[in-house]
Amino acid sequence: MSVLSSGGGRGAGRNSARSLAGKRWETAFKTSLETMLDPFAIITPVRDLDGHITDFEYAYANTAMAENVHVDCEALTGRRLLDVRQAHRSSGLFEMYCHAFDSGEPLALDGWFYEDKWGGEVKLRWYDIRANSVEGALAVTWRDVTLAHNERQALEQRVLQQATISRLSRFVLSGAGEEQILDQAVKAVAEALHVELAKYLELSPRQDTFVLRAAVGWPQGLVGTATIPAGGHRSYAGYVISEGHPVSVQDMSTETRFTPSPLLTERGVLSGLSVVVFGDHGTLGVLGGHSRSARHFTEDEADFLQTIANVVSAGVLRRRGEQDVAARTTELANSNKELEAFSYSVSHDLRAPLRAIHGFSKILLEDHTESLDDEGRRVLEVICANTEKMGQLIDDILAFSRLGRHDLQSSMVDMDGLARSVADELMELEQGREVRIHIEPLPQAFGDPALLRQVWANLLSNSLKFTAPKPRADITVDCDQRADDILYRVRDNGAGFDMRYVDTLFGVFRRLHGHEFPGTGIGLAIVKRVITRHGGTVGAEGREHEGACFSFTLPRPPQGDEL
Repeated sequence: MSVLSSGGGRGAGRNSARSLAGKRWETAFKTSLETMLDPFAIITPVRDLDGHITDFEYAYANTAMAENVHVDCEALTGRRLLDVRQAHRSSGLFEMYCHAFDSGEPLALDGWFYEDKWGGEVKLRWYDIRANSVEGALAVTWRDVTLAHNERQALEQRVLQQATISRLSRFVLSGAGEEQILDQAVKAVAEALHVELAKYLELSPRQDTFVLRAAVGWPQGLVGTATIPAGGHRSYAGYVISEGHPVSVQDMSTETRFTPSPLLTERGVLSGLSVVVFGDHGTLGVLGGHSRSARHFTEDEADFLQTIANVVSAGVLRRRGEQDVAARTTELANSNKELEAFSYSVSHDLRAPLRAIHGFSKILLEDHTESLDDEGRRVLEVICANTEKMGQLIDDILAFSRLGRHDLQSSMVDMDGLARSVADELMELEQGREVRIHIEPLPQAFGDPALLRQVWANLLSNSLKFTAPKPRADITVDCDQRADDILYRVRDNGAGFDMRYVDTLFGVFRRLHGHEFPGTGIGLAIVKRVITRHGGTVGAEGREHEGACFSFTLPRPPQGDEL
């Protein structure tokens, strides 16, 4: 009380109280700044004789800012900004500080890139920077957003990689030739890994040399002619073959595991990542991406490159099998099995990064939604929806590929009861629609009950799907008993189709309708696979907007002792 009352009456006491309170607030304010995780500083302008700002001087900096510039707090006060960090001028940030101070307009800079060079180590950092002119000084705050930036970049990179794998896979399935597959593969590697050079080296039949079969970044004249030795560890590619797994190199000039070939050194290659392209009974070659600058390739990038190599392997082997069909008819019969194995392998390779894409997107939507604008949230929702769709496509691919390995467990099958059971289950899901499914009596068949149930489920659900726009869905199931087989039919009054494209209906991923009807184009392919394995055939008739009839045949069941 004596402190408040001294100094000349009640007014002086109030002034002393205010002064004391002000000091307390100042102390609390400084303490808050010191405990901030974000770097904060107050800088004042330094002008030349003409009044132009030539630099800024640190009037105050918190501990986080001092750590950021690698100078003690006390030593930083009074230091010049450009003396401490020249990157301000080279990046243009100093000029932005000057404008913010002179104009009084706040500076808001998101994602400023900075190379933090300290103690012989270079760290790449990203910051969101804010600056405000306050009473002859500039208050500056830096927020380190490196982690969020790296996560966003990793997510974008995974999306790019998956799109690249999908695009190359479709290209392989389109029937492209071997040279085209190799050219597209090296272009895909260069694009997705962000490297200047990419190559595919093919191992010769004697396995003593590699031949450059496809390349990005090498003179065109070298493709098909340039060779390097393959034995032992004499070359990078030879070392990759001997290791049998992805091999990354950060600095080719200091490499001791092998001797870099002139094919690399003459192009100024410094870093690289290479994987083995495996064949059916050995090695086809080596696929690699290379950079003229120092690069650290991640495990995700190695997995991506190996997946591309697997796609190349499947495509090349398939093309070679087709070319040799006249002399090796058995290879033609197995070519579809090779493609199924390829689809199964690629599907598994897609799952882990697909889950990561979906998971990171969900994290951003759930935990960082306040940091996103409407467009950002919309983009993430599109990513989530597409990853879910791709997941369903992977499941369908796996289901289709498993059919080729499923041993038939054949017995007499009550087709009438099976069709009615499937129809009842599907009708449970059609609440709110007027649907009529009429099933004529159906004779027994001989086959695998589980697979034949799948046939009925696919055909009936197909009819329900394509009759959705109709006021009333009319579906009829009947049959014809013929001399050697039984013909089963499913008719509907749905969207129908153009008979010009009837031959494509039962192919994998073949869809005649747009996105107004959901699906992945696998259902009818599964029907054909199942019926073909039972020794039957499939067929279809239809007219656009007037309905369709899908049919399949099964051999007549064996009689009596034939079972």
